[in-house]
Amino acid sequence: MSSSQKTTRVRFINKRWVKISATVAAVVCFLLLLLPFGAKYYLVQWLENNGADSAVIEKLRYNPFIGSVTIGGFDVQDNKQPRLHHSSLVLDFGLISLFSRDFRLQRAEYRDVSIDIEQYEDGRWRFGSYTMQGNTAEKDVVEDDQVPAWGFLADQVRIENCTVHFRSPDLDLTLVVDKADLAGITTRESEQAGHLILQGSLNNSYLKLDLDRVQIVPELLLTGDVKVADFNLDIIADLLRDVLPVFKGAVGLNGKVLFNQSSFNGLKVEYDGSIGVTGPDIGSKSFSTRAEKLGWQGKVYYQSALDSPIVITTDGTLSADHYNLE
Repeated sequence: MSSSQKTTRVRFINKRWVKISATVAAVVCFLLLLLPFGAKYYLVQWLENNGADSAVIEKLRYNPFIGSVTIGGFDVQDNKQPRLHHSSLVLDFGLISLFSRDFRLQRAEYRDVSIDIEQYEDGRWRFGSYTMQGNTAEKDVVEDDQVPAWGFLADQVRIENCTVHFRSPDLDLTLVVDKADLAGITTRESEQAGHLILQGSLNNSYLKLDLDRVQIVPELLLTGDVKVADFNLDIIADLLRDVLPVFKGAVGLNGKVLFNQSSFNGLKVEYDGSIGVTGPDIGSKSFSTRAEKLGWQGKVYYQSALDSPIVITTDGTLSADHYNLE
């Protein structure tokens, strides 16, 4: 290398803007390297300051260039009870979509996840170790038509070995998801509806969902196949104790369902398939009915709205073994 080339190179390096740019780049890289450690420390402190006895995060990695987050070995305990756990969480975000005000989750994988959820009698909710106040006054929200709302889109979500335990004054449910695939979920009204395939159990009763339409906006709409085997009715008996003090048996479903919840039409449920009840024992002060088995094959329609009476219609065949009505 000639002396003139060396001199030019030294002059270039010694320029003020080159030094400033190099310093800024080094600081940015250093901050990006520290970000996972800072986020890990902040998240642990936040959990412990909001009800957790202890919180542990073994691994937290973040790649800002491709929008990837990996969290491993996440454990939260409250009152010496596990409230939240997962061994592996991988999230891939679409960073370019942020420019169009869309929060796009391109891929998510949850493995070995467990969470404890509880609703207290005073209306408070606990998610893991964090408790939210219930019955809070609604705040007035001023909507600006000039600024479009942010949208959420989930392209592909896979869940394996996930357990959700929900408790309330009247319910105690445990949902175990052996495997679930969720795709195409969005809060954008113009987007195509997503779908869900789930296999697992609900309070040890076999559960399988194959929903070909999962729509969130402008109203909640779910359609597809559902299969449930031997779900114990005692589990939901407390919900009906004021109307049906006696509510026992084991129910199974195998058919197609449509679930629609909207502000205009209220709640609408359509079911077409088979319903089987083993050992039904249902009664109140005015009647009591028992049987060894009850079976239904056909359609059931239910609709309830705020300003309209409840509508229930059926079209099918009911069969019973050793039926008794008093």
